[in-house]
Amino acid sequence: MSDSRAWKKIRSLGEGGQGQTFVVQRTDRTDERQYVLKSLKNLDRSGRFESEITALSRLAHPNVVQIIDHGDDSGRPFLVMEFCERGDLAGFDLRSHSLLSRVLMFRQVCDAVATAHRNRLLHRDLKPKNILVRANGTLAVGDFGLCLDLTETDDRLTETAEAVGPRDYIAPELEGGRVESPLPSSDCYSLGKLLYYFVFTRPSSTISRSSRKFAR
Repeated sequence: MSDSRAWKKIRSLGEGGQGQTFVVQRTDRTDERQYVLKSLKNLDRSGRFESEITALSRLAHPNVVQIIDHGDDSGRPFLVMEFCERGDLAGFDLRSHSLLSRVLMFRQVCDAVATAHRNRLLHRDLKPKNILVRANGTLAVGDFGLCLDLTETDDRLTETAEAVGPRDYIAPELEGGRVESPLPSSDCYSLGKLLYYFVFTRPSSTISRSSRKFAR
């Protein structure tokens, strides 16, 4: 654990309602690689931010985004993660990949979620925006800010008394916070919607051939 002075900000990756993200490098230049620093802006969400740090610290899997550092910057927590150079799946062009390739990519997401479930963690926010793409094309599941630790039963009721997760990918039982004890099956529902996302996007060549066929 360190403070943010150990990291030099290179450029901003954007700002949301909860925090800010930056591409950073180590100030001491012992490592020339770039990373992502996520700084909490809305302190009312500090509990979720701490949950994300705890979750990422517990998970060691090639398809889960790697946490590098975390700390406190004048009362504002931050974490540093690996930088996935090709952005997120929502902005990634799947059309150039074959169906088999996309199914294998989807399997990487499943492997990451299975690891989280074995560690008694529910992600609860699975969507293309939270699937990151590395320079080598491998995927990493990120953003565990809404994750639920099934081992912390004392906090479960308050944590699940609100609707969480992406509207297009959330399991029906999580809408409106109706369920008191979420199960791994909720993540599995979201995985099913993600599989549709992977499969539905066809390669450009296939789209072109289909267009010509119907044009005739």
